[in-house]
Amino acid sequence: MQEQLIFEDQYKKLGLEIFSEKNLETINGNKFRYDIKILFIPAGYELTVDFNHYKVSNPPCFFSPAST
Repeated sequence: MQEQLIFEDQYKKLGLEIFSEKNLETINGNKFRYDIKILFIPAGYELTVDFNHYKVSNPPCFFSPAST
């Protein structure tokens, strides 16, 4: 099992969280609500963003703004 990687210093916080269907609710929940999320999706996955469905052939990177 991979461990969570977090670096925090004053107002900066960087981290790496591996997610899957098992912990998707945690990623979308209140724990990371105020964080800007950068998602790296491996090639071959399918996902839906803003009601648009994508099948990715190259590894994309998505930025998700923080919720208020």
